[in-house]
Amino acid sequence: MTLSNLTKEDRDILYFSLSCRKCIIETGEYEMSAQDAVNCGKAYMVRALTSDQMAVILKIEELMKCILDMGD
Repeated sequence: MTLSNLTKEDRDILYFSLSCRKCIIETGEYEMSAQDAVNCGKAYMVRALTSDQMAVILKIEELMKCILDMGD
């Protein structure tokens, strides 16, 4: 399997998995991002991140954008 052969379902699974991982790093919860926590008044859930963790978050966001850009 190559990236160009991914089905929409494959891309959806990858996107969801990356999103969950990002949320776990940010808040410890797989379904709440740091931004979501702040928006719903739970800023206390946002974790202080190391520079390595911040770099991983940026890379995950980049990968998520690439998946979205692959289209249907």
